[in-house]
Amino acid sequence: MKVLKKIGSVLLDVLIVLVMIVALIVIVNSVTARTNDGVGNVFGVTVFSVQSDSMSGTFEEGDVILGKAYDRDDYQLKVGDVITFWSYTDDGRVINTHRIISIVSEGVYQTQGDAEESPDARTVSTVQIIACYEYDQQNDKDGIIVLPALGLIIDFLKAPAGFIIFIILPLLALTAYEAYNFAKNLSAYRKEKRELLAQKQAKDQFDSLTEEQKQELFKKYLEQKNNQENKQD
Repeated sequence: MKVLKKIGSVLLDVLIVLVMIVALIVIVNSVTARTNDGVGNVFGVTVFSVQSDSMSGTFEEGDVILGKAYDRDDYQLKVGDVITFWSYTDDGRVINTHRIISIVSEGVYQTQGDAEESPDARTVSTVQIIACYEYDQQNDKDGIIVLPALGLIIDFLKAPAGFIIFIILPLLALTAYEAYNFAKNLSAYRKEKRELLAQKQAKDQFDSLTEEQKQELFKKYLEQKNNQENKQD
């Protein structure tokens, strides 16, 4: 029973940590997005939830991709790199993540989705680029960290209902659980302190007795013990 209780406690702690990590990502990403032109940035790492299947095969709709915030002075883009950029459409400005297929001119790039049959209609300039994912030509590998399906969870958590159910309520439950443990530990501490104080007082009182009083007290103790044994017999 104690083993099951311990396992349950460990699983609960793991669940709490996971909820807190996801909550932290959502909160930090949302807060930084408000002050960074709609783009979340967690310690220099961009967090994007994939909204289409234009890069299917590299990452899928519903995934989360982690990239490095683009700095023109820090990294020189090349063909094969994947970039996240602002794309301008008739409906406004949206975020896209596609691969560079050619360099049109300095600071201007032609992009295309891995799952698309033709290049994007408009080129991308440096000022539009938000994040980059370096392509390793030697190993034919993209420097993209993909968290499968996490985007579906994050998108739901951003919605009011999801935020309340999976962020606010668990955090309230965690607060209540920790408050209960604190009260329980505080009560146990106070009880132990009272017992130690009582023991100390009893010892001090005993030490203050004379030898005759101590012998008399010991004699009474033996009489009580003999009487209890006789009753049991």
